Amino acid sequence: MENNDQDQEEQGMRSLHHHCVSPVRFQNRTGRNVNLIWIDYEGKQGMLVELQKEQDQNLNTYVTHPWLAEDSETKERLLLNFSEVFFPVEPEIVINDFRPRRAQAKRILVKITTPVHRLEKYCKQVILGLVDKENIKHLPLPPIIIKILLES
Repeated sequence: MENNDQDQEEQGMRSLHHHCVSPVRFQNRTGRNVNLIWIDYEGKQGMLVELQKEQDQNLNTYVTHPWLAEDSETKERLLLNFSEVFFPVEPEIVINDFRPRRAQAKRILVKITTPVHRLEKYCKQVILGLVDKENIKHLPLPPIIIKILLES
């Protein structure tokens, strides 16, 4: 996580306790390799697993344990059920057998997807990724667009 804005957003976010298990299934629907990142009890990031393109992964986590996802190569933040941070919830109990004191919880589906960017932001990312900043002024673009790109 190299983006300072994201780091500042995540300050104070941490896992609180491990009282209630929350079984989840992470589904990578990005077409990219993805790092799943758990935020620990001190608010530090630790990569738990890398998901390959279109891979699913069952994990048992806990309520209050925040999760992030990022592109393994670009480190771009990805979405978990349309949010930048996934907080597991208390699972639905589908079978409850009181005699042996066992219960079976329904696994929560967490879809990992790419964020939708405004066209302007996406175009800036592509141009800045392809053209050195000193060459931007030579592109056949309107002056206002050149100015916006140079200010980025």
